[in-house]
Amino acid sequence: MKKTINILLSAGLAASVLTGCGNGGNTKTATSADSTKTAQTEAPKPQGVILDTDLGSSTDDVVLLTCLYHLMDQNVVDLKAIMVNREGAVNARFADMMNTYYKHTEVPVAMVQHGKKDPRVFIDYWKVSDPKTYTDEPTLATTMTDEQIAQLPDGYKLYRKILASADDNSMIIFSIGFASNLAHLLESQADEYSQLSGVDLVKQKVKAIYLQAGHFGKGMEPDYNFSQDAEHAKVFMKLCPAPMYFSPQEAGDMFDYKIPDMLSDLEQAGDTLSPLYHCYKHHNCDTGQRMWDVITMIQWLHPDLFDLNGPTELTMDDEMYFHEGEKTATSNRYWMFPKEGANDKIMELIRRYASN
Repeated sequence: MKKTINILLSAGLAASVLTGCGNGGNTKTATSADSTKTAQTEAPKPQGVILDTDLGSSTDDVVLLTCLYHLMDQNVVDLKAIMVNREGAVNARFADMMNTYYKHTEVPVAMVQHGKKDPRVFIDYWKVSDPKTYTDEPTLATTMTDEQIAQLPDGYKLYRKILASADDNSMIIFSIGFASNLAHLLESQADEYSQLSGVDLVKQKVKAIYLQAGHFGKGMEPDYNFSQDAEHAKVFMKLCPAPMYFSPQEAGDMFDYKIPDMLSDLEQAGDTLSPLYHCYKHHNCDTGQRMWDVITMIQWLHPDLFDLNGPTELTMDDEMYFHEGEKTATSNRYWMFPKEGANDKIMELIRRYASN
């Protein structure tokens, strides 16, 4: 299987570097001569990425963040920030622990203020960041003190700071949780970082937003990410001017990274001290957990494995069901679903990115 994965990974990353990655990239075709000249003159510039995540419940958030660190080390991604959209210092501390373990403490962390109160927790893996949780395992290090965690910036403020200094049409956002940070950003006005409103800042700086949200009513369970914080989700859907690529609930339902496979993959990679390994070793992850969030990254890196629908006037009702309207001149919403026969390749890629 590793040979197959390596071939897929090499082909996908090569295509991503040349085209800007996925649907949010530059669609200009690169000739062989252009590619050779580029390779001789400069290394590919990693894609600037912001992760907006509800760390502290489902483990697919941890899997995606782990993948992004690996892509950073391969110079594919430049992770600009981790925006924690689940309230609570323990969740921000988990992000700090991840940064510390993967030696990327330069990645700033923000913590939502005035977000969703007491959302449901499926897996209490946030306890991995508590040194008193386990007596038979080494303590996982963190970098920030309790005081520093308490003083972390609000998510929308860090968004404004990062976007203000970014090149136009340059940033990719993975939204794999509640829409609170993004809604607050879109409602924001001029500040010390930019004279632009939040809507104009996103319109000018963001290339694309990949979201795990919404459903068509045929999933294993209703949408979670948007339905848990419907108020902010509605604000986001109303105001967002950037291209949005939705991965509906049904798209991720098909990808079950089974616990024995996860532990075996990490053991083979020599990564048994990682937070991800601790999550699966010490916590009950047999809760119907699927790789919903990770599909957003695969859609960006390997769009050839998915059917792209849109642009369309994609709306959501109060239960976060998708409804498609007629395309207009301003339509900027898409939804992506795995192509027939692509599931095995997608699962192989998820396993590869998570462990290497």
